Amino acid sequence: MKHHPALRIAAVALIGVLPVCAHSAENKAVSADDLSEVGERIRHTGEQMREDLKQARARFEAQKAREEAARKRRRNARASWHARRQPNRKPNNSRHRLRPARRPR
Repeated sequence: MKHHPALRIAAVALIGVLPVCAHSAENKAVSADDLSEVGERIRHTGEQMREDLKQARARFEAQKAREEAARKRRRNARASWHARRQPNRKPNNSRHRLRPARRPR
């Protein structure tokens, strides 16, 4: 099985970068104060996200309520229009007159 030359080049490049990444990780020493500061920022961010989600949920619920009210208004308007119609009234246009039923052959 033949391997593509680009695969070999990529593997060599990754192996060459590995010592650089390991060296930069060793130099990082984190103090307890840094960790507590980071934890406090994370807590603050979490609280802000929860507040944003509450506001977004409230906007969503309000939008749903507005849409439902609009649907009810349209439904009631249609129902009142149908109730006002006179179902037995024949239209004036001759094209709309009822035709007698055809007899089956």
